[in-house]
Formats: sequence, structure tokens, C-alpha cells
Amino acid sequence: TEIYTLSLHDALPISCSYGRTEAEKQTDAELFAENYFRENELLTIAILCDIILPNDHPNGGALDAGLPDFVEFMVKDRDQYKLPVRGGIAWLDSYAIENFGGNFINITEDQRLSICDEIAYPDQRNSTLQPGISFFSLMRNFTMTGYYTTEQGDRKSTRLNSSHVKRS
Repeated sequence: TEIYTLSLHDALPISCSYGRTEAEKQTDAELFAENYFRENELLTIAILCDIILPNDHPNGGALDAGLPDFVEFMVKDRDQYKLPVRGGIAWLDSYAIENFGGNFINITEDQRLSICDEIAYPDQRNSTLQPGISFFSLMRNFTMTGYYTTEQGDRKSTRLNSSHVKRS
């Protein structure tokens, strides 16, 4: 079992200098200062991002690109993502507890991958898995969108973990 020790909020930038208006800079600063997710939720997001886009290629993976921070920023910036992401994490923990006896961050890597294999494909018709499938699709979209807006994602030699990315 891998242990993730992250201090995600410490890694957040204080300001941005990418052509933002003063009002946008102020909004960004407020969002960066806000803590929305609990630590266990941030760890769940980090683990999922790492499963979707692992650090096994020269450009780095999701964690190298700071994608858990991107996901949190997007959720804080857009209210329509708050319930789907927080609810998705709750569903994932509930499913992990029911099937493996522990929440998602406390089960083994193989058990996590087993769950992700079940929910990674949107054409799956199992109604019990549908909330997880929707959540995983959202997380995959956040991960890939965030990655391709970073320096790592802009490099030509990017190789993805296609087993959890190829369908959306």
C-alpha cells in the first residue's frame, strides 16, 4: 500500500501572471486562499489523478503537474462541480468500504485499481456503478484538461495510462 503525504494547499500559487484582469486576479487570490476539501478528500483526488495519469513517463504525471490543486480550484470556482465531486468521493469511499472494508485512501493499490477498472468506462450499464462511473468520468476530464494546460502536458512525448483514459 502506498502512503500519500501531500500538503496540497502549501503548493498553491498566491498569484497568477497569465494575462488576468485585476478582477480576475482578485477572484483567483480568493479561490487560492479558500480551503474547500478536507485532507482525506484531497488525498482521494490525488490518488485518482495519479491512477488516471501516473508518473511513469518522462513528462511526469498528474501529481507532477499539480492536478489535485487544479481540480480543487475548478470545484471552488464552479459551484456545479461541488456536489458531483464531493458526492463522488463519498460514493467511492462507500463502495470501497462495502467491497474491501476501508475507505478509498486506506485500501491497497490493487483494490483501488479494481474499483477504477469497474467505473472507468461510461458505456457500463450497471446501475449500482453509475454514480461512480459519472464521478470517474468527471475526474478523468479534470485530469486530462488540467494536464494539457501545463508545461508537462504540452511536451510532445506524453504517454498516458490508456487503461483508464481511453474512453470518456
